[in-house]
Amino acid sequence: MIDMRRSTTTSPIGIVTMIASSVLLGGCTKSSSLSDVPAAAGAGGTALSGAQKRLVNTGVRQIIKSSGIDDGSAKLVSLDTATGKQRGQTNICGYVRYKGASGQDLEQRYFVRLGEEGGTETTLMGQIANNTANTAKVKFMCSQAGLN
Repeated sequence: MIDMRRSTTTSPIGIVTMIASSVLLGGCTKSSSLSDVPAAAGAGGTALSGAQKRLVNTGVRQIIKSSGIDDGSAKLVSLDTATGKQRGQTNICGYVRYKGASGQDLEQRYFVRLGEEGGTETTLMGQIANNTANTAKVKFMCSQAGLN
């Protein structure tokens, strides 16, 4: 799992990266661009707000980018939600479509956990099923959240 909290503003480079990411991805994460993404509520789940969809979108893009792949082509295909076992957390599983390193179209399952940190909702952790080990992690986390 990628701990999304580590990519916060702990260094000047982190601050610049986060600001640049927000500016560059701003057009890709508007609520209207995500309105077509079906957001089905899973076991005990609730519909995601526009802000939560943006957090998921940004988190998934960060995971893709951390794998060394351009995240510009990433598009969320589906979102399934379930309230986490720990208070105040929301688990999201779904599929993302993007171009792989060699230009092939990929559609892979992802897991993202949202929660509060310092009074602000944020992306806590996430993973994309982009290899055998990560597929097992995503499958386990989605299963534990009741989102098979």
